Amino acid sequence: MPLWTALRERVIAYFESLGKFIDPFGKKDFWVVDEDLGVALVEVEITTLDLLDPPVIYALRDMVREYPGFAITVSVALPGTNWPGMGIALVQGEIVDGLKRSFLPLPYCNLHYLGSRPE
Repeated sequence: MPLWTALRERVIAYFESLGKFIDPFGKKDFWVVDEDLGVALVEVEITTLDLLDPPVIYALRDMVREYPGFAITVSVALPGTNWPGMGIALVQGEIVDGLKRSFLPLPYCNLHYLGSRPE
C-alpha cells in the first residue's frame, strides 16, 4: 500500500528529526512496525517517554490528517517494566488518550493533550 509506506516513512523521518533512532536489534528510542498488513494503520512503539510530549503527539496528529482514513498508534513499550498496554491513537485528526497515568513517572503522569478524548 503506497500511502501506508509513505506515512510510515514520514513518521520515521519525524522521529529521527528529533534526534531519536530506530534499531531493530539493539538500543532504540522507537520502532515502527514494518509489515504492511493491508490496514490503514501505522503502529509505533516508543521506548522513551519524552516521545509522549504534547508537541510530538500534535505533530503526528497533524501528519495523519494528510492521509484520510489512516491512523497512527503510539504504544508505550519501556524495557524492564510490567506496565499494562497503553498509548495514544491518532485517528481522523483526533487524539484518543489511552495512557494509564498511575504507572507513569512524573512529569509524564500529568500529560494533557488539548482536545483529546479518553480511550
